[in-house]
Amino acid sequence: MSSLRIGADNGESCVRAVYLHLDTLEENAEYQFALLALLKHDTPDGVKTVIDEQIEDLNHKLEENDGFALAEGESLPGNAERDDAVTVAQLAQYMKVNLDYLSLREGDGDLGADVG
Repeated sequence: MSSLRIGADNGESCVRAVYLHLDTLEENAEYQFALLALLKHDTPDGVKTVIDEQIEDLNHKLEENDGFALAEGESLPGNAERDDAVTVAQLAQYMKVNLDYLSLREGDGDLGADVG
């Protein structure tokens, strides 16, 4: 699987953030999850499609583990969505996953002040 750092023509990443929805309220031993790559509003359609497919591949890999199932629901957006197509209510169902040290070291608007 290639990196999520698929970018625009200028080399910048089109992925603003990766979010995780995890439902642990089930009484059985199964966790329902969903991943969302939140893209910049100007992400080209072709790039969006590639990132959507990468998240789908990752979802399938995670589902291979016992106790994990992909969450399905009309209120959950797709695997990769542009930031102008996702509502606050939809995003509130997720938690942001900070994947790299630099996003934390240089500060993150969702986290507040610089933690590095």
